Amino acid sequence: DNIRARFGDGNDLQIYHNGSNSYIRDVGAGTLFIDTNGARISLISDGSYSNGKMADFVKDGAVTLYYDNALKIATTATGIDVTGAITSSNININASGTSERYLQIGTGTTANHYAYIDLVGDATYTDYGFRIMRGNSGANTETSLAHRGTGNFNIGASDSASIRFNTNGSNALTLNSSQNATFAGNIAVSGTVDGIDIAARDAVLTSTTTTAGAALPKAGGTISGH
Repeated sequence: DNIRARFGDGNDLQIYHNGSNSYIRDVGAGTLFIDTNGARISLISDGSYSNGKMADFVKDGAVTLYYDNALKIATTATGIDVTGAITSSNININASGTSERYLQIGTGTTANHYAYIDLVGDATYTDYGFRIMRGNSGANTETSLAHRGTGNFNIGASDSASIRFNTNGSNALTLNSSQNATFAGNIAVSGTVDGIDIAARDAVLTSTTTTAGAALPKAGGTISGH
């Protein structure tokens, strides 16, 4: 113990054991290189590559990191592959010129499954307070926005822009910056509008007046009750 193998004019490289731990130490000002002409450099534990993998550094290839012999992170030609969950305080996707930037969940799937993003912002709904979810029933499954709690679920345009809702590739409803709503199709009402039971009125309403007991102002299309 505490006997050191020293290399270099200034004893810059030292290999030793201090009774508790082993060291490979560069005490000089240069860089410590670990170099191989072989296929890879591997860090292992307990003298076993098959049962004690810690890290692989493949020549001209991937760097692979393991946890308890299980692969977790591997570099690729285009980035990294991660096996398991990622816990991060922040994730930033930086822009580069006109190149597209996107976040995909479920890429490469070979079977139907749920895909969702959960937002957790309180200590009550610790699994999710807001969820964006794609269902698991195939190509024609449903997509949902789920809000939990008794607070408002707000969808807004902060500036003087309209909010548009599209169906079948076309605009169905527009809410403009003056809070006016424009429907592309007919309006079907179940219940009452301002206390008026539309379903009880005769035929299809066509009134454009605001007389008490009349109906909603109308400019094209129809309003019908169910």
